[in-house]
Amino acid sequence: MIQNKILIVEPDPTNASVVTKLLEINDISTFIVASGYRAFSELMEKPYDLVLCEFDLPDMQGIDLLKKVRASEKAFAISFVFFSELPDEEKIRAAMIQGADDFLSKPFSVANLINTIKARLKFGEMRMAYNTQELNNKWLSIISVNFDHEFLTPLYGILSAINLLENYPDQNLNIPECKELLHAILESGSRMVRNTRNLIMFSIISKHDNDLISNTVIEQFTIEEFMEAILKNVNNHAGLRDAQMEVLKPQGLTINVPGICLKIILEELIDNAIKYNNKELGEPKCAISQKNKSLKVVISNKLSDCDKFTLDDVKPFKKFHQDLSLNGFGLGLFITKEIAHTFGFSLKLIRDNSTLNVLLEVPNVIEK
Repeated sequence: MIQNKILIVEPDPTNASVVTKLLEINDISTFIVASGYRAFSELMEKPYDLVLCEFDLPDMQGIDLLKKVRASEKAFAISFVFFSELPDEEKIRAAMIQGADDFLSKPFSVANLINTIKARLKFGEMRMAYNTQELNNKWLSIISVNFDHEFLTPLYGILSAINLLENYPDQNLNIPECKELLHAILESGSRMVRNTRNLIMFSIISKHDNDLISNTVIEQFTIEEFMEAILKNVNNHAGLRDAQMEVLKPQGLTINVPGICLKIILEELIDNAIKYNNKELGEPKCAISQKNKSLKVVISNKLSDCDKFTLDDVKPFKKFHQDLSLNGFGLGLFITKEIAHTFGFSLKLIRDNSTLNVLLEVPNVIEK
């Protein structure tokens, strides 16, 4: 039997210890934190079934933590119960408006605590099942709408090119024409691989299987070979073969990084920078530098018809470009954001008039 897990947010260690013992006697696992920021960080990193939170925290009000949780992508559906002494009715009403599920007044009886928690856990399971079904329905709907463009179109391209090559003697193809057909196969295959990879990564992230990401093997590369492999993959994506990007990078720099995950991040960011760039306003750029043991990457491109957005706006299947044919499934930026968070990378988007700057800082990857 899988135990339910509760996050207790209580600055008083004595109260927290008493509540923990009462819950664990009833086969409910707990974890204690004393502040709102620590609680939010914990919820972003690990799955919990319920939050039991004191109203007054040392770094923020409990209702502010509730707002952050309800606005988050990962924990918005979690059950949230407040507990406090001498409750303020206005405070309770405000918490309920923001999405609190229940309130316990201290001191409370053991029966009241257990019954409230079990009832909210049951309700939370029902809500989570509903939200999961809603997300699955959305996923299936978006995949079905985009399937022809993202999978069948490149697959037909591969089959057509192979058919021409197979009938080579009858087509009198020369070497440049053969190379063109082979490159078309490579482009289409790369596009399908990228789409499949993003769907798999989204599935891992949705199930909170972050260990599968964080346990990525650390590999050593020179910055030259690392960026060469990334740019080669990006150029293999359909429609980007002749795209140009100025890359400024230090020479002879060796990095130790979670290879596949950092490659996914940079491929997605560079791909978007090239694909959405307005050539009339300038070429996209990628500037790589060293700051102590950290690797800093700034990717810039010119935008004219893309709505303004922030990282908080980045969600699964959300598309930002007005030309829907360029958007794919709308997963690349979301996956990038989640991988960066898992590894503790700093990721920022800064819009300056028509220029979008993406700032990525990867700490402790450079040996001195």
